[in-house]
Order: sequence, then C-alpha cells, then structure tokens
Amino acid sequence: MRDLLIKIITNASFIAIATLIIKMVIDKGLQKQKGNIDKELEEIKGVLQLRFTSEQEKINQKRDVYIKLVDSMSIFLNNRYDNESKSERIKKFQEAYDTLWLWGSDEVILAYSEFLKSYQMPVSMDVKQKNFAKCVLAMRKDLGYKSDLINEEHYEFFTIT
Repeated sequence: MRDLLIKIITNASFIAIATLIIKMVIDKGLQKQKGNIDKELEEIKGVLQLRFTSEQEKINQKRDVYIKLVDSMSIFLNNRYDNESKSERIKKFQEAYDTLWLWGSDEVILAYSEFLKSYQMPVSMDVKQKNFAKCVLAMRKDLGYKSDLINEEHYEFFTIT
C-alpha cells in the first residue's frame, strides 16, 4: 500500500510539474506570438500613416494647383480679374496649365480641355460658362467632394458693379 501511495504521489507530482512546464511553454509561446503580432501591427500602422500622409500631401498639392488654375481661368472671363496686366494673367494661366498636367486627374484635364476648346470655337458665353463650371466640379470631385446634389447649372456667374 505504501508503494502504491508513493506511486500515486509521484505520478501526481509529475503531472503537476509537467502541467506547470507545459503552461509555462504555452504562455511563453503566446507572449512571443503577442510580441510578433504587436510588431506587425506597428509596421502596418507605420505603412498606413505614411500612405495617409502621402495621400494628404497629394490632395493638398492638387488643391493648390486647382486654386491657381481657377484663378488663372479668369483671363477667359473678362469680369473676373484684378488690375493685373494681360501679360501677367497670361503668364499665370500658362504656369497653371503646365502644373495641371503634372498634378491634375484625367477627369480634370479633360474637363479643362473642353473648357479651352469652347474658347476656340464660336459658341455662346453660356456654353463657355457651363464648361468652366464643369471644370470646377471635376476639381471638387478630384479633391474628394462626391456630392450628387450640385451640377454645373448651380454655378452662378455674376458681375459686381
């Protein structure tokens, strides 16, 4: 009976020690996995932040280009420019046009081309203004405004006297 009791105690001790060792190995493995997952999450976070920053910088650059472009388009709308000389306005237009081809989306470039074509053809000022508004809407869309509520008919042209 004593031998049986020693065997039971020995086996119970062995099982308890083995259980503790297995638990320690599993915990260590889980900690290592957690560390690897944390490391991967940090890498993904860094990539996403870089991508977001890059996209935000691109949008900011486009916004600046589009602001200059709209301002330079005033050369075509006689009542929309300050006291700049015509040569200054032409220079602004040429710079904005060149920059548009670097930063503008295809949709904006196509809309702008349609706007320019309307000034090379004998069409009414209404058509020219409509093409101007389409170009501005294409710029808005490219900058992230996805509204379906407005269209080129909503853009108002007016003269301040």
